[in-house]
Amino acid sequence: MPTEVEVPSITTKVLVIGGGPGGSYAASVLAREGIQVTLLEATKFPRYHIGESMLPSLKLFLRYIDAEEKVKNHGFCIKVSVGIVMDQSISTAKKTAARAKNSASTLKDHYMEQLQFLPGVKDLIGNGTLLDGNVRSAGDYSYSPDRYSGDHFRLVGDAGAFIDPFFSSGVHLAILSGLTAALTIAAPLRGHCTETVASDFYNIKSATAYTRFLVVVMSVYRQIRNQSLDVLSDVEEDNFDRAFDILRPVIQGTADVGKKLSEDELQKTMDFCQHVFAPADNDITQEVASRFRPELLSVAAPVFSAEELGQMIDPEDTDAVAVINRINSAKVLGPMWVKGPALMENEPVNGLVATLERGKLGLVALGEEAAL
Repeated sequence: MPTEVEVPSITTKVLVIGGGPGGSYAASVLAREGIQVTLLEATKFPRYHIGESMLPSLKLFLRYIDAEEKVKNHGFCIKVSVGIVMDQSISTAKKTAARAKNSASTLKDHYMEQLQFLPGVKDLIGNGTLLDGNVRSAGDYSYSPDRYSGDHFRLVGDAGAFIDPFFSSGVHLAILSGLTAALTIAAPLRGHCTETVASDFYNIKSATAYTRFLVVVMSVYRQIRNQSLDVLSDVEEDNFDRAFDILRPVIQGTADVGKKLSEDELQKTMDFCQHVFAPADNDITQEVASRFRPELLSVAAPVFSAEELGQMIDPEDTDAVAVINRINSAKVLGPMWVKGPALMENEPVNGLVATLERGKLGLVALGEEAAL
């Protein structure tokens, strides 16, 4: 018979269930604020999780909780992995056929068999061997909830949403949501606002961050497939408005802003986003910079519309078109990659902004943050 384990009774102000990046970050931020917090985790770390890299913004998030140097000096192995990406339906069909022939067929067998069709990858692997003899795979199981928060709860990280991990967005979104959860928990505890107001702030912030990355990932899929994707049903209009408010006048023209989001506008937005992934060559960039006005290559300049750029750049000048379009896209998308907690203080929601000063974490009315 199974033995009963006596679980000690504890009392806590904040309970965090799950010690992944989002949960542990939220708990760390709250603990630094002197708020009683208990973190529960079912497994022992390090645990298995597919992950390759972190966005530059993560350094700033780690710095905020004094963890940057600890992570840097921990001695993590820098991975230069060799991976295989397959069409999911084809891969599933092949694995099903293999199991029909041999019920003992494993994912490793499938992996090794498919390597035979990739001589270039085999050359890169050379005499390399699998470290632990196991093979794991990941698919695109993107999801998002109707709401990311409610009365005294917040959904953080993968508990709330998941996007196809093209750009290491998972850890970024997890830690961003962890910080947002912490400050929206602290705000009502400190009397900055009601729980309902704090919950709404979190829900809007999370949905906006998710939508930004979702549209960018869809833009890359569109580029890879070289075709239009009917994706309007995947994007909620209010979230799009908040995620790309600076971009809508550029895409549609000032007169059209405020009208219902259309498939055409979404496709144009994905066209715009694609440019940020154009190859960057310093020599070509410098050559283009020598021929054009500085403001065209400045990330601090306003975002230009396609029509404006068409009047300023010869469409046959492919180097200039690529360089300036990439810089123009970076004005909108760059902060997603390089800005850390400061993003929270620069984007008001319902008249509120985050205050991240230690000891004063929470929400304040727009304009009042300067007095803190």
